[in-house]
Amino acid sequence: MNHQQALNAEETTQPDEALLQAARHCLQEYLRDLGLTDRKLIEKMAADCVSRAAAHRVPRDSASKLKQRSLQEVLGTLDQMLQLVLGNSIRNDQATMNASRAAFLLGLPKNMLENCLRGMEENDGEALAAMLRKSMPIPTPPETPAHMTAQKLKFFLFKSTS
Repeated sequence: MNHQQALNAEETTQPDEALLQAARHCLQEYLRDLGLTDRKLIEKMAADCVSRAAAHRVPRDSASKLKQRSLQEVLGTLDQMLQLVLGNSIRNDQATMNASRAAFLLGLPKNMLENCLRGMEENDGEALAAMLRKSMPIPTPPETPAHMTAQKLKFFLFKSTS
């Protein structure tokens, strides 16, 4: 192992317990802000997401990087749950995915959100999918790609190149 590899190994080892605890606490607050109230569910989800985030190479002293990766794990978990409920076809449709996130985070009764994250029964999934589809925001006016004509660049301080 050369000197650079030794430095990299030192800098990207497992974060210490204080950083892991701080990241878990941060995620627990975030999950409570989302509206979750079940303490056991919040603790389990935060611990799972932080452990998955810590498995990535994170700089040893970077609490913010660990929290950022942990938050990405929470959002990934929510996206997977939405795909499970609404079907994997929404994975490729970014507009539908965004609309389902908005409906999920803004328009659901909180007990449904917790049931969903715990793992739900078949009939709960159908009820949740119907409620999500009904709550999805619809763009007004509808999204339509527009053609933009080329514009000539004009610079005030410099001579224009065109």
